[in-house]
Amino acid sequence: MKAIIPGFVISLLLTCHAGITQTITLTFSGLSNGQGVLVDKIKVENLDKVCDTTLFYPDSRLVLQVLDVEQLNRHPGGLIANPSIIRIEDTPQGKMGYTFDFSMGAPCPGIPTVTYGGQTYHTVLIGTQCWFRENLNIGTRINGSQDQTNNGIIEKYCFDDNEANCNTYGGLYQWYEMMQYVTTAGIQGICPSGWHIPTDAELKTVIDLLGGGDVAGGKMKTTGDAATNESGFSAVPAGSRNASGVFDYYSGWWSSTEYDTIMAGSILFDDSGIVFSVLGFSYYKNSGFSVRCLRD
Repeated sequence: MKAIIPGFVISLLLTCHAGITQTITLTFSGLSNGQGVLVDKIKVENLDKVCDTTLFYPDSRLVLQVLDVEQLNRHPGGLIANPSIIRIEDTPQGKMGYTFDFSMGAPCPGIPTVTYGGQTYHTVLIGTQCWFRENLNIGTRINGSQDQTNNGIIEKYCFDDNEANCNTYGGLYQWYEMMQYVTTAGIQGICPSGWHIPTDAELKTVIDLLGGGDVAGGKMKTTGDAATNESGFSAVPAGSRNASGVFDYYSGWWSSTEYDTIMAGSILFDDSGIVFSVLGFSYYKNSGFSVRCLRD
């Protein structure tokens, strides 16, 4: 039995029609080396009869075709590590094709852009997660020498106290301000409705999908050593504001996962393609980092 890391699970539930020949075609594209697709459930129901990948009842008249079979690992009932699960339920009439495009960097289906706070953000689909492609830039700028406060106004830092840097790279936020002073992981925070601040686990999903912490950074950033941005995440050198109120040139992105009263989860990239682990790597909450929003 083979484990596929990273990978995708296809769960396709189809309803048969008596007397109708249904030709179902599955096409897979955009898979990278080392990726696979596990067809865990292709189940066809015809009244009280069930047809699956190993047994088709003749009266269901179903023909299953799989394209790009060299990229497809079929292990019904097998194991897959850190799967992205894609579920489809349909009642096709006659012929029907399902194309699963795993190319990264494309906009999220049906949501290419989001307008929030007078600014337009592009989206990017990475695996099955829908992300903002740009850093969040919402709120009123205050100087880096000040702490952001729970005053009913979203406050932000701009690198070097220059508003133009927020327009280019997004705002920088202290953890509590980003969370809007609630400590629940995965909360909306300062993101728009229908979106939330990613958790450690959700950030780890991206990093694992991109090959792990030793290489994922290059696939997520636009500039610097090893930068390819093949994921479309488009991390930019936004800088940060340290816990002492001084702007620094390293860049970080917050997680909504709290570690204790003064530390929270984050990811930082070094000058190569390495991502500092989101499992156990924390930073001072009164630092100012960039924020990305993730679709609920």
